Amino acid sequence: MAKLKDYTKEISKCSKCGLCQTVCPVFQKTLNECDGARGKMVMLEGVLNGAIKIDDKMLFYFKKCDGCNFCESACPAGIKIKEIFNCVIENL
Repeated sequence: MAKLKDYTKEISKCSKCGLCQTVCPVFQKTLNECDGARGKMVMLEGVLNGAIKIDDKMLFYFKKCDGCNFCESACPAGIKIKEIFNCVIENL
């Protein structure tokens, strides 16, 4: 099973352009940055650099994802968003 650190390079490809949020049904309902892939990538960068730890509150946002994969389809960097989010959830 992959670990989050295995996705460091993939996560770092996120330019924070926001295209993922324009297609995310969860973000469109809440307009909460943490509900979109961009916000989750920022959280994961914080985890990888040791600034924050994955906790129940963070997992709450990852589990809100409905798995539609629209964010990944819209990502110009081709980031494996669904795979990364599944890794976070499965490893805790």
